[in-house]
Amino acid sequence: MIGGDLSNEPPHRLLVVFEGLIGTLTDRADRGRTRDLRLHRWRSAAHRWQLLTPVHDAVMAVPMPVELITYLHPREAHELGRRATAEDWPFTTVTPTDPRTVSRLMQHRRDILRIVDPDDRRWAMYPAGRAVIASPAVLARCLEEG
Repeated sequence: MIGGDLSNEPPHRLLVVFEGLIGTLTDRADRGRTRDLRLHRWRSAAHRWQLLTPVHDAVMAVPMPVELITYLHPREAHELGRRATAEDWPFTTVTPTDPRTVSRLMQHRRDILRIVDPDDRRWAMYPAGRAVIASPAVLARCLEEG
């Protein structure tokens, strides 16, 4: 039951891709992360990501459940989840996946209203009309406007 609604329909949710939207890397951090990944230093690689605070705050203000997904290596995603818990991010899980899996999932789950992905190279993989491709600045502005 959600807000007095007795229906069995799950509430709509929003999928947000972590890299490039919530988390970003400087050129120097990207080079260091590449080195860390090559050496299997997952925790160090996860700590190189910087949180984009305005976008993060705008996404958290959305009046529906938000799921954070990533196309990073699963071990790096696990370390990001540990970092999120340690640093008290509102996202406590970062789900590793790939674009094809998300596309198939979205075709069958009508509760996923939209996916927000800053990488326009993946737009054709998602179901028509359900992808929002936006830069962090555009997304923050749109979410603030409601």
